[in-house]
Amino acid sequence: MKSPPNETGANDDRARLESANIASVIAQLREINSAVPTVWINEGWRLLAEYQDSGSRKHLTALSRHVAGICARVAGLGGSASIERARQ
Repeated sequence: MKSPPNETGANDDRARLESANIASVIAQLREINSAVPTVWINEGWRLLAEYQDSGSRKHLTALSRHVAGICARVAGLGGSASIERARQ
């Protein structure tokens, strides 16, 4: 179901989807922040800044893939249990 048109006549579905996606990615990045190598996290925050500066979908995609890769790697090492052990 599409949202009603905004003042320009377009709808805001894509913007709403990107907003929800970026919020989810940032939440994941914060969750793994102290549990993985610093260089991985620094790259995630750099990609977020790049997306915020440009607003480009390719930067959002790069950030999403980076965080998904980190999560997959952590899951391969034992999942959330590994994250909890790394925090202690």
